[in-house]
Amino acid sequence: MKEDEIHKFLQKLSKSIEKVNSSLKPILSKYRKENYYQCCPLQPIKRSPVTTAYRNKCEFTVGRHLYTKEKTVGFRLNSYKEGSMSVAEPDDCINISESMLKAVKSFQAYIRESDKDVYNPENHAGYWRQLTVRTSNNADVLIIIVMHPQSLSEVSA
Repeated sequence: MKEDEIHKFLQKLSKSIEKVNSSLKPILSKYRKENYYQCCPLQPIKRSPVTTAYRNKCEFTVGRHLYTKEKTVGFRLNSYKEGSMSVAEPDDCINISESMLKAVKSFQAYIRESDKDVYNPENHAGYWRQLTVRTSNNADVLIIIVMHPQSLSEVSA
């Protein structure tokens, strides 16, 4: 399925390149004949041997848990547009590494103790917005915390 989409894209790309630069028409014509109407060959997609804990970067939303209403770091359950601002913890996500989960849990514990509330996109109130975690194969962890500081005093900031 994904491979079919890429084949179609390469066919369209060939035509688009030709429109932008007509001098390439002879060579593109040759490539299309050799590559099933595509501007270049497409090798078969190879399945990765890694099927768990493969994400090296995730952006986690800070919001309220659907049932407990506690400050929670995780993934939104639906879009703001559809009226949902609830967040679920990523505990059962098999694509997230243990070090990433540990960073999420540590930050979640911190914000739950904080007197600052989670950011609410409906009324633009609150502070904690997002946590980005990036990990590497050699156990490095980068954490980026996004806050909404507009209402903070100089002392709080």
